[in-house]
Amino acid sequence: MLGREPGEGRARAPPGYRRFDARGVQYVWRLKVPLYGEADAVYIWNRTLVDQLVGVQGFVQSQHDPCLFLKQLADGSSIDVCVHVDDGFVTDSGSPLADAEMDTLNAAFRDKYGADGVVLKEPKHFLGQNIVVHSPTRVTISSRAYVTQLAAKYLPAPLAEYAKCTTPCLKGMVEAYEEAVTRSDLLDSAGTQAYASKTGAAIFAGSASRCDALYALGMCARCLTFPTAAMDACVNRVIAYLANTADQGVTYDGSRPNAMVYEAYSDSDWCVAHSTTGAVHCVGGRVISASSKRQVSIALSSTEAEIMAASLAGAEIMYLRGVLRDLAYDVSEPTVLWVDNSGAVELTKRRESAVRSRHIERRYLKIREWVAEGHIVAKYKPTADNHADMFTKPLPPDVFFYHRSELMGA
Repeated sequence: MLGREPGEGRARAPPGYRRFDARGVQYVWRLKVPLYGEADAVYIWNRTLVDQLVGVQGFVQSQHDPCLFLKQLADGSSIDVCVHVDDGFVTDSGSPLADAEMDTLNAAFRDKYGADGVVLKEPKHFLGQNIVVHSPTRVTISSRAYVTQLAAKYLPAPLAEYAKCTTPCLKGMVEAYEEAVTRSDLLDSAGTQAYASKTGAAIFAGSASRCDALYALGMCARCLTFPTAAMDACVNRVIAYLANTADQGVTYDGSRPNAMVYEAYSDSDWCVAHSTTGAVHCVGGRVISASSKRQVSIALSSTEAEIMAASLAGAEIMYLRGVLRDLAYDVSEPTVLWVDNSGAVELTKRRESAVRSRHIERRYLKIREWVAEGHIVAKYKPTADNHADMFTKPLPPDVFFYHRSELMGA
């Protein structure tokens, strides 16, 4: 293709795609295959992998999570492949047929692209997480390497100069956030950019294996565009806490009693402004999903705040029930959602209008439908035993340690 150099101010393609000679004539090369790093490369690779796993090898792609591929083998065992771009995590029962499936996948890409094919390794690292396999039924997932590098990159002083924090935040974080909301004493543009960068980087660890820091990280994320020096100190404390407890992770043990039981907890810190929703989902008592989010509307009562939290947790329950069903877990019984507000529990059971609840938006009462359909059952649990409490407010060290130990196993 030939053409003239585009005018000043118009976007130009990346180097290597086009070139201009001395006369200003433009030469454009057409790619026959995608290059690593192109916008379409990831999509094309995913399409190629799905064609191989589903079309050729007979895997079933989960309808609930398209990154999950499953196959029942002829000997009655199964193999599951979880894919993220070009990284994958494979679990099976040690069957020779599972090994054969991986050999087939390997051969397909080795023969087609002339590369090494699929490289199989022991699961020591996956998507920035450290994985320690203690036994066939016990594994620990942590962010040890990631949070150590996080501290080295973003903390303004060496980690050794920070006190060994026992919790990721103190009650002062709430006051610091409320002060930031007034838009006074804000950081300059460079400070704001640095604050956003380190907060965003730390959130990855929180959503992966460090749910114990989710509340603090969520509060820091609320003022990405208007941080103050006090909030900057708060996020530094969170990063220091993560690095000083780098070995902390989630330990899953299939030999524990009720190891296959799935249950969830929801909670809210009702306040005069936007409340915080906390939710945590556990299999065998260990966290598999957790969240700490600012509610989008202001609740007029603690019961309303709690039912909003319960409905958000209910949506995640419906998704996770589908994934667990794909993985051959028994989810025939309703999933128990533990709530520490008896009024909210009653609201989940009664599909009727009431003066005190008729103003609540329908989406926040969606959990009533799931309860009526038999997918979820809401039950009361005192606040002291509601593990979602950790995701709604700063807690005293002893209470924080209790919830962290119960959810993460250490």
